[in-house]
Amino acid sequence: MTATTVRPVALRPDVRLRITRRGRVVLGLLIASVALSLAFLMGMASFTPAAEAGSTATTEYVTVTVHEGDTLWGIASQYAPEGTDVRDYILMVEDLNDLQNGVVQRGQSLHLPVS
Repeated sequence: MTATTVRPVALRPDVRLRITRRGRVVLGLLIASVALSLAFLMGMASFTPAAEAGSTATTEYVTVTVHEGDTLWGIASQYAPEGTDVRDYILMVEDLNDLQNGVVQRGQSLHLPVS
């Protein structure tokens, strides 16, 4: 049997990390994508309803009970503020009352913004 001796290899403390051209491109694209993602998220945060919560305008609401033969279009046409598009008003009413597909039933109470 032969004995083998293994000598430890000393690590060179003076070795610098070298990044290839492709590595620099990948690193630059990674940093740019993170920066763009953060900018997009910050931009989206400025368009949330929470940003509008600080506005001084108050909205008044009226509660209406749906009668036989009433439609959401008819109710919205009657209560929409002057100059408001009825389609936009219907969307507001649907969101406010959690309506699905704009279907209303007799006896249902609807909260309608009037200002």
